[in-house]
Amino acid sequence: MTLKKTKALYALAMIGLFGCGLTMFIPAADEPSIISGGLPAAEKISLQNLIAQGYSRNKHVELADFYFGKTFVYTTELVQFNEVYVPMFANGQPEDGGNLHLLLLIRNDRNSNEPLIQTRGELGQFVAEFNRDRRSVTGVLRHPVDRVRSLSAEAYPGTNGQLLQVL
Repeated sequence: MTLKKTKALYALAMIGLFGCGLTMFIPAADEPSIISGGLPAAEKISLQNLIAQGYSRNKHVELADFYFGKTFVYTTELVQFNEVYVPMFANGQPEDGGNLHLLLLIRNDRNSNEPLIQTRGELGQFVAEFNRDRRSVTGVLRHPVDRVRSLSAEAYPGTNGQLLQVL
């Protein structure tokens, strides 16, 4: 091989490595920004108190005293969904748009340590089981993107998109 071809091969390999590194960095950069909004220890709070008082300076919460709504918000849905937002309502509140303040984001991630939920039926079963045997959920609060706000308002008319948060 000539020196010119060797240099071209090295240049091509470097571009490939740089591209791979960049594609790994972009998704990884998003997660620390979300996690950095909270302290390592989650603040335990009921959904009703979160709605009334907001969160303190810690966006990392352990949420209790709620139930999941029945109408899910899918950002994309083909044969299997990638992300779904499950509405959360404070215990004792009716399931309507005026009471929707929080959504639980469920990502269909094959690398997660949680069971993979592949179909609408499996998601319905998960929600039904959770509502029968309620427990707390831990996560980091953030604001949803505009598409999720508009889809939530379609699913639950009367939802205030500006106050809506995602866990």
